[in-house]
Amino acid sequence: MRWSIDPSAGSISWTVPLSETTTAPPTTVTPGLCRYLGHSMKGCGGGYGFNALSELGEILEQGAQNRNSEAITNAVNDLQAYLEQVEIIYD
Repeated sequence: MRWSIDPSAGSISWTVPLSETTTAPPTTVTPGLCRYLGHSMKGCGGGYGFNALSELGEILEQGAQNRNSEAITNAVNDLQAYLEQVEIIYD
């Protein structure tokens, strides 16, 4: 699975290799997927200067590990709000 951030579109997207689509349809969001995405966000966000993305990734990962749907929902909502306001400045 690969994911990418597109700040200009205000979205995070991921692609699933065709071989994995037979086990989990793209519309299925599982705690494992949330944990994986959260962990990836946590690890990559800070490296690109998106510390808030790393923090939200950690919250998402922990929510998924604890199977806390309220924490996951809140993290996703906070992520959406963050992506709507983040501004990329190219030097």
